[in-house]
Amino acid sequence: ADRGEAGAPPPAADANGDQQPAEDVRICRGRSQINVDEDMLATILYHLESPRGLSINWKETPVLVTEPTRHSKPYREKITQILFETFQVNACYVAKSAVLATYASGRTTALTLDIGANHSTAVAVTDGFANQKTVQEYPVGGNLLEDELAKILTQKRKSVHPQFAYKKTVTDGSEKYDKQDISKVHESYRDLAIREQLRRVKEQQCRVADDDKLVDSVTGLPGAPFVLPDGTEIETDPFQYRLPERLLRPELFSEQEEIYGFPGLPRMLVDVLHCAPLETRKELLNAIVVTGGGSCFQGLPERMEKMMLHNDYMGPNLRFKVIASPQPNERKFSTWIGGSILASLGSFQQLWISKHEWDEGRGATVERKCA
Repeated sequence: ADRGEAGAPPPAADANGDQQPAEDVRICRGRSQINVDEDMLATILYHLESPRGLSINWKETPVLVTEPTRHSKPYREKITQILFETFQVNACYVAKSAVLATYASGRTTALTLDIGANHSTAVAVTDGFANQKTVQEYPVGGNLLEDELAKILTQKRKSVHPQFAYKKTVTDGSEKYDKQDISKVHESYRDLAIREQLRRVKEQQCRVADDDKLVDSVTGLPGAPFVLPDGTEIETDPFQYRLPERLLRPELFSEQEEIYGFPGLPRMLVDVLHCAPLETRKELLNAIVVTGGGSCFQGLPERMEKMMLHNDYMGPNLRFKVIASPQPNERKFSTWIGGSILASLGSFQQLWISKHEWDEGRGATVERKCA
């Protein structure tokens, strides 16, 4: 977030943890998964070293950086250049997100599927190395599902507003929702708050059906409706199944050109396996790791396993095991957990790239030392 006034306090949070808007705040998003947004990265790092951040002394702090699974030499070279030349860090290492997610599962070899906000990526990780020949990546993730949910709610004539756009009061057991003036709140901040509401609907109301019959049913899940900020209720509805079903049956997406040939999660795994060396396939099948915030739908790992068994994706005689943490937060933050595990290993300490090594070899040193 950019602030209009240096040193101004961040937006306050209400009792529900929702950010209350300030007029001088706007939201800036990264432009690409591969291209480095230098200004945004520098802003974050400057904030972390400030008293309002974590008061980090970068000259005394080694930094472990994650990078996208699909290899990009310019990306990692630019990241390390900023860290070493602008912030003078004493050591740095760059690790691929899928490799760290594999470590978080307690393994060094796995067929890892990471469903993130903007992309779904599958890759064969062998002995801690991501095989670039096996990478399958599509622009399908949690954000695209939220866009689909917004279209569904629009068709139902239900409007989604920021949490701070209405104020709820209860008088004598009667609820009242008063509309607030948010005209001075930056549009980018309003959009972020609306997406947060869509995320809550998606995570609280949706789950993956056990089979196709439930997806095509006309009744939704039993349970309490979701209440939008203006008091509108979203009742249990078949979209609760059909929204996450798009990850398995991509023909359900409303805009096919947005998914760039996305074949569905089970087919992605098969495509990775077919690209992996024959001698590694058995070990990969024994550890199909499903991770990422987009994988937290209840029933997703079980349904994927069922589809791969009954649709003959893997062949009649192949055994495989789908692994997913039962804790949603562990799936969301698996890359952070894996990074913590990696950095704590005694054998890892020799892998750090020092400032001296960077000065001597720059990008070539990063390519040599970072798998």
